[in-house]
Formats: sequence, C-alpha cells, structure tokens
Amino acid sequence: MTMDTLKVQFNFRFIVLFLGLSIIAIVAFASYKATGNIDDTISISAAGIALVSLIYIAMNLHLVAAQLRAATEGEKRKMTIDLLSDFMHDDYQRHALALMSVQSEIDKLEGKEKVDYFLAHPEKHEKVMRILNQLEYVCYLLNKGFVDEALVLDYLGDVFESKWSQFQGIVAFHRTQQRNNKICCELEEVVTKRRRKYS
Repeated sequence: MTMDTLKVQFNFRFIVLFLGLSIIAIVAFASYKATGNIDDTISISAAGIALVSLIYIAMNLHLVAAQLRAATEGEKRKMTIDLLSDFMHDDYQRHALALMSVQSEIDKLEGKEKVDYFLAHPEKHEKVMRILNQLEYVCYLLNKGFVDEALVLDYLGDVFESKWSQFQGIVAFHRTQQRNNKICCELEEVVTKRRRKYS
C-alpha cells in the first residue's frame, strides 16, 4: 500500500464523518420540526452520533492496520536486500570459490566417499560447514517470515538446491555423529518445499 493510498483513505474518513454528522443534523432538525418533541430529537441525534462514531473508529483501526502492514512489508524488503547484499560480499563467496577448485573431485564421489574425502581434508570440510551454516541462517530467516520469500528464493533458490544436493551426505554424517537431526534442518525444509512446489 502506497503513501498516496493511505492519504486518500485518511481524507475519505473525514468526508464520511462530515457527511454522517450532516445527515444526523438534518434528520434531527426534521424530527424536531415534525414533532416538536426535544427528547425524541436528542435521542435520534445521540443514536446517530454513536453510529457515526463507531464507523469512524472502525475506519481508523482499518487505516492503522494498513499502515502497520505497509511498514512491516517495507522493513521486510529492506532486511531482505541487506541480507542478500551482505551474503554476496562475505565469506560465502570466498569459501564457494575455494571449493570450486575441487568441484570435479567432489562430483565423482558418492555418499560415504564424499564424507571420507572431506574428513581427510579438514580445511575443505571447514569451508563446507561455513557455507552450510550461512545458508542455514538465511533459510532460518526465510522460514520464520523475516525476509521476503519471493526475493530470496529467486536469488538463492538454485544455490540452496545445489549445495543441499552436494553436501546432504555431510549433513547426515554430522546428524548421526552428534545425534542431532536439527543440523541444517532449515535448509532442508526450504529445499523440500521448493522441490514440492516445482515437482
């Protein structure tokens, strides 16, 4: 919702209030002229004012809710852009580039062979875990609704998929070793949802 839309809604509320009070005044005057009874006129006026007040309060609450939604969406989008910007300029890129040098070796390996390879090369294993931890953090924010899902998945969806496919065996190994199925569970959840969506 744009600020222009909010301004139009703001002005519309006062038009409704003005028209409502004007109608009440006309009805009250007509009632008094017809009956000459001031008590009936006051009762009609009070009921009308109460009704217009309720409508005005409801419109105010609706506007406040719209403003909160607009602010929340704006903050979410800003956080997403900041996150993606940081993501492309931090350690992830260095670790990802370092692993590209052994990509051909990794691609030839399956399951336990891949785990054995990384355990035999601790420095490369550390880079893999850093990459997975960074992706896990982004996926955590995504799953909790703190960032814009469409933007993140458009930008990093293929990265989530490829890294999970490459290093799922490593994750399974650590889950077994540490008896903790929560390791990289956010990344797995994002990849699973994405596969389900596009299958």
